[in-house]
Amino acid sequence: FAAIGLGVDLDVFFPDKEAGRTVMQQLGWLERGAPVVGYIGRFVKEKGLETLIAALDQVATPWRASFLGGGPMLDALETWASRYRDRVRIVSAVSHERVPAYLNAFDVLCAPSRTTANWREIFGRMVIEAFACEVPVLASDSGELPSVIGDAGMILPEGDITEWARSLENLLESHQLREDLAKRGFDR
Repeated sequence: FAAIGLGVDLDVFFPDKEAGRTVMQQLGWLERGAPVVGYIGRFVKEKGLETLIAALDQVATPWRASFLGGGPMLDALETWASRYRDRVRIVSAVSHERVPAYLNAFDVLCAPSRTTANWREIFGRMVIEAFACEVPVLASDSGELPSVIGDAGMILPEGDITEWARSLENLLESHQLREDLAKRGFDR
């Protein structure tokens, strides 16, 4: 018996630098600049946003961050983002058709999900969509994320802000590591 995992449409999700440049312009960012840390998902505690923003607070390496989604943590996320002015963009109400373009603007996708008594990450579609766009992935060890990612991304302990900050710094500082993870993700 073999399980067949969920797939991703490679005619829709693929490396597309031009789409990424267009999104960067729409966000008001120059293409050249600090790497972009991306997040796609609901703005809820279970998705680990508190871990990601606390880790970004500790990262000394230059970064920019783009958050796509919506939900009850929007106000808290906007309050946090206001401290970083031009470095953070929050984009809500993005249709799924626009997700590939945003992924192509990211230098890394973060999936910092947190297991709760009533929830764990079941699959993490954004991970395989990032892989298809050759975007390296940092993810927590919540639920099935380690099985989905295998050795094609970096798996980090849920809620470990120090480890998330250290791993983000390493990835942001190493273009070679980002390229290696992007290739492994695409191959997976």
